[in-house]
Amino acid sequence: MERPTTGTVDYQGLFHAAANEPADLVAFLRDHLPHAWRDAYIEMTTHPVNIIRWRYGSFEYIFDDYASLELRGAVPHAPDIEARLVGVLGCSNPKACSRDDYRLKGWLGATEKIFGSGWDKGHYIAHRMGGAVDGIEANVFIQRRDLNRGWSEAGKRFREMEKY
Repeated sequence: MERPTTGTVDYQGLFHAAANEPADLVAFLRDHLPHAWRDAYIEMTTHPVNIIRWRYGSFEYIFDDYASLELRGAVPHAPDIEARLVGVLGCSNPKACSRDDYRLKGWLGATEKIFGSGWDKGHYIAHRMGGAVDGIEANVFIQRRDLNRGWSEAGKRFREMEKY
């Protein structure tokens, strides 16, 4: 497969390549998506990256741990660049336990006080699918409240996707 030229992922090309492989689609995507996402991310990112991968439950997280480059002195401190999640993939593994909301509420402090009334804390991988906050704060992000709560047209579509 060719490397993307604009920081995009050729999903059609991935599916076409998967059709020519003896392995099943899920296994193929587990092997190839992290590399495609990493390559696209590196292409559209203007700063040095430190890509790390780890598994938590049935999901694999791909993360740019830029902060560790700063800590090691490999790059100067840049207040406008943060460590961030590049992608996450896996198979749903619903949890029987209750949500770890206590952990979400404590992450960075009170949401409205820190970010304002237009924002919520969301999960990349929802609790019902096997996502967590406790022990993996990389699964949390700041999300527009109207999207998260289904108050806008886009939010209604988002909520339908979550329910699905």
